[in-house]
Amino acid sequence: FVTVVNNFLTGELTARFVLKALTIFFISGSAFYYYLAQLKEKVVKWLDLFSWIIAAIVILAIGWGFAVIGSPFQQRDKRLDERRVQNLQTIQSQIVYYWQSKESLPSILTDLEDPISGFTVPADPQTREKYEYIIVKGTDIKFQLCAVFSRSDIGNAGDSDIMPKPAVPRGEYYAYDNWQHEAGRYCFDRTIDPELYPKIK
Repeated sequence: FVTVVNNFLTGELTARFVLKALTIFFISGSAFYYYLAQLKEKVVKWLDLFSWIIAAIVILAIGWGFAVIGSPFQQRDKRLDERRVQNLQTIQSQIVYYWQSKESLPSILTDLEDPISGFTVPADPQTREKYEYIIVKGTDIKFQLCAVFSRSDIGNAGDSDIMPKPAVPRGEYYAYDNWQHEAGRYCFDRTIDPELYPKIK
């Protein structure tokens, strides 16, 4: 209750938080009512039925929650994939900055590392393997960034709105639609437009 009041006063009372608070109120309130009724009543047969009803509701709510959000293993895979996308976004922004500074793409990802700024190329959060970086030959400035994902997120862009997105050197943000992927090894094709990303003077 104190947390609800605090979030209300700070203007952070979201629908998601309200539902969580109501769930806690229901479970704790039911337990409190059950034991309080036991102290007042000598015949507790109806209380036994009440306890079974509450237990059934809680179990059904937990089962419904797992059916909606998936198992803990699925959630873990989802968070790992989101971390992989964050890493690739960070690497992409560094590649764009490298291009703007030197008018050439880095030959390998370790060229992006800078001991002064402290930047090191991130690795896969699960396997610790390095991400794949491929320069595409041609007249355009193209490259690929590849990673191995645990699950597909095609059509689930709305679920990733809460995921932080790094800013590009121009101060904008990457659209998440450009980072949707299939399960397994997946490569993102990127082309740098010299007019949009001119050399930094």
